[in-house]
Amino acid sequence: MIDFPCVRHRARIVGASPAHDAPNDFRAMLTPVLEGEDSVSHSKDAYLVFIGYGESQAELGKIVQENGTDRKVRFLGRVEPNQILPLTAGADLGIIPYQPIDLNHKFCSPNKFFEYVQARVPMVTHDLEFFRQMNELHGVVTTGDLSTPEGTARAINGLLNSPGRLEELARLCEKASPALSWDEESKKLLEAYAKFLN
Repeated sequence: MIDFPCVRHRARIVGASPAHDAPNDFRAMLTPVLEGEDSVSHSKDAYLVFIGYGESQAELGKIVQENGTDRKVRFLGRVEPNQILPLTAGADLGIIPYQPIDLNHKFCSPNKFFEYVQARVPMVTHDLEFFRQMNELHGVVTTGDLSTPEGTARAINGLLNSPGRLEELARLCEKASPALSWDEESKKLLEAYAKFLN
């Protein structure tokens, strides 16, 4: 699957993690970034950088060409796993646009969420149960309606244009990072296994 950080806004990066490696999903995500008056592409020095590779890359390149925004988009291709977090840490905003298309997505707790927290990257997500819970506990997420390009654009631009809020979210990620680490999450997994095996 192609994973995409990132929109760079001046020195800032927006990371996004799409639910599927499918052109239509990426087209929906690209629209608020590249098209329309309120898109991120109308911000000076805003860039979208894809990390990874997959069957959709050719289609994505075509979308970028169609929009005449090739200078705004970069495809980095395959990146070594140990480089993902350092690249993510350069982001100012992470996007997790998973939609409640089935129970798996409705109740998902994506790895990308934990990566963003560990990298101290604020995030915007669709309004799903897990993210609401994490917000109540740690305040690290901004939820919104990411089911439409317009809603996604509002969420992205709202945070990019609120540096104080981004800084606050980054501090909350740092505060929550010990509790939302694999060291802590692994204990829950081992407890679940123990209950099942006993």
